[in-house]
Amino acid sequence: MRLEEINYQNVWKVCNLKVKDNQDDFVASNIESLAEAYLALKNGYVFVPYAIYDEDLLVGFTAISYGRLDEKDQLEISKDNYGIIRIMIDKEYQQQGYGKKA
Repeated sequence: MRLEEINYQNVWKVCNLKVKDNQDDFVASNIESLAEAYLALKNGYVFVPYAIYDEDLLVGFTAISYGRLDEKDQLEISKDNYGIIRIMIDKEYQQQGYGKKA
């Protein structure tokens, strides 16, 4: 398992990853997460997206953050800490242990 930064070679493949239909309300789409990461980074916040690979197989997406993303974020634990802000495994690769490994 490895994490790889989003780049020109994998961005559209990451955007095409999907969860099962009944999971759509649990996690933002990857394209929404990438847009949010772009805006956060442009405004001085840490929000770093990664593709999740099993060797050369793209299986999911995750993003980490550091500190609070904005003043509306009321979670005190966020201050001065890293956190997993997004994680998803494509519907084709769920229930195979990738989420735990990632």
